[in-house]
Amino acid sequence: MHHRVKQVQIQQRPRLLCFGRQKSWQSKLSGDSSEVKAIVSKAKSLNRHPLNSSQIDAIKGCAKHALSIIWGPPGTGKTDTLSALIHALALEAIAKGSGLKILLTGPNYRAVQELIERTITSIENDASCVLDVFSGFSRSREPIPLNLNAAHLNGGALRFTDNDPLYGRFLQSMQDTNRVTIVGTAAHALPSMVQLLDYQSPLAPIFDLTIVDESSQVPVTLALRALAVLKDSSQLVIAGDHMQMPPISSLDAPVGAEYLVGSIQTYLLQRFNLKPLPLLVNYRSGADIVAYARSLDYPQALVPEFPDLRIHHINAPGSAPAATGISYSSLIGETLAPNKSVITLIHEDIASSQANPEEAELVVTLIWHLFNSASYFLDGTKQAVNHRPASEDEFFEKCVGIVTPHKAQKSLIISKLNQLFPNADKEKIFSAVDTVERFQGGQRHTIIVSFGVGDSEIVESEEEFLMQLERTNVAVSRAMAKCIMIMPKSLAYHLPSDKKIAKSARALKSYIDEFCSETQKYVHPLSSGNREFDLRWHERV
Repeated sequence: MHHRVKQVQIQQRPRLLCFGRQKSWQSKLSGDSSEVKAIVSKAKSLNRHPLNSSQIDAIKGCAKHALSIIWGPPGTGKTDTLSALIHALALEAIAKGSGLKILLTGPNYRAVQELIERTITSIENDASCVLDVFSGFSRSREPIPLNLNAAHLNGGALRFTDNDPLYGRFLQSMQDTNRVTIVGTAAHALPSMVQLLDYQSPLAPIFDLTIVDESSQVPVTLALRALAVLKDSSQLVIAGDHMQMPPISSLDAPVGAEYLVGSIQTYLLQRFNLKPLPLLVNYRSGADIVAYARSLDYPQALVPEFPDLRIHHINAPGSAPAATGISYSSLIGETLAPNKSVITLIHEDIASSQANPEEAELVVTLIWHLFNSASYFLDGTKQAVNHRPASEDEFFEKCVGIVTPHKAQKSLIISKLNQLFPNADKEKIFSAVDTVERFQGGQRHTIIVSFGVGDSEIVESEEEFLMQLERTNVAVSRAMAKCIMIMPKSLAYHLPSDKKIAKSARALKSYIDEFCSETQKYVHPLSSGNREFDLRWHERV
């Protein structure tokens, strides 16, 4: 029979729930500067790759303050920064001979699992970092096993129920005040964890440190579950990118208090004007794609680690076998040229609602030529590589991603790809064509965005959805070396009348009109006949 934690009557802690005393949250911790220096010094040497100065500054800020917001633009190593912070704090607690309870949480299990696995990777080769790691799931969810192969790492994955085989070990670890314990779970599962630990109130002082990752997707109401399990003398780290997709909400935000209907990160930034700790080196994308990010509201100090990333042609794109039905023209060659990284293709279409066969045909044509011409490796990575073609499965897993807003266009593109690549893994093709929401967090060498909407009435009715700033930003920032947007003129030149929508649409409008400032007209043959396209691209200064 398992021994349960003694039930505790919890008093409400206004600091956690009202956010009204933000100065106390961002005040310095009681630890002296030598402790902060020790944590930063440890963190610098823990990852496989050295931390850059902005990552070090972020860790220093987190070590100093009770509340920190790490702003991680796409590709800037947010997860590596967090794993180094966790590792360093765990080592500091072990060195002091004190226990530490750390909660890793986020909007879903996928986000949390990635952070847990990266943290395990950071710690598994450090035998001095002896601790427990648990990944918790709701009663109805099948636990995803943890790879705890090192002798100094204990724990595992469990359901939050006292019938789980790991329940006793989890309980013992959480009771041991001298033990360092890391617990990762989705925010919505936290009440089950609190109940399992036998607290009578959801306001349970359990954790010394809570990290809310992917916080741009965590609504304020859901974030309260994570804040409620903090101790009074705890630390809170909010990590994410408020310029990526926000939580889905069925409520209209109240005028003047829009931050109430949104993410915890946006709430803290807008409600209290808190200063985030920005990460400023992009490890994913080349110079042109990062330059586009700076043209939005990302820091002007944001720079690419690999500015010359570009696709490498083993073979020049050219005519395809007649049996494929794939055409070739100068438009294809120029669109796939390695020196053109940010591209728009605009065509005439006034009829398509949520699926456009001609646009889908062009997407598949570009993909076929890219597969048959490009190397599996990119140029500009600072590594010597032996260029070779990608296998079909490698290509759809790493080299190309197709983003489209509607399921009808997605199905159309997938159907054409399955016909053209009959030997490819169908799941890999399916995963390579998806919505922005599903692509967030991923990356590909080349991203192709197919809007597939031409009917002006449909465009007007969906303008807020189609032209959302965060949607455009996420789509473009998935690309490592090349981003190609394909859309009808009716969408490209649509001007929203609503001021709020027009402000959000500036990301898409600036991509088309200002960033892709070079232009040339081409005619390309499609199965329905010749079609004229405006090719627009960004010329690097």
